[in-house]
Amino acid sequence: MKFWTWALLILLVILIKFSSSYSGFIEHYYSNGIYPVISKIQRILLGWIPFSAGDLLYGFFLIVLLVKTWQVVRTLFKRSLNRL
Repeated sequence: MKFWTWALLILLVILIKFSSSYSGFIEHYYSNGIYPVISKIQRILLGWIPFSAGDLLYGFFLIVLLVKTWQVVRTLFKRSLNRL
C-alpha cells in the first residue's frame, strides 16, 4: 500500500480512539444529528427493495468469485491439455 493509505488508516484509528473518550459529543452530533439524515436517505433510496442491500452485495461478490474461479479452472485445464 502507498504511504497515504497507511497515513489515512492511522489517522482514522486515532480519530476513533479519540472520539470514544467523548460519548456526549458522539451522542449529540452523530446520534441526534447526522445519523437521522443518513437513515432517511437510505430509506428513500433502498427502502423499496424487499430485501437487504447487503444481500445484493453478497450475491454480486459470490457471482464474481464463481466466474473468476471458473475462468482459472478452465485456463488450467486448457494448459494441461496443451502440454499433452
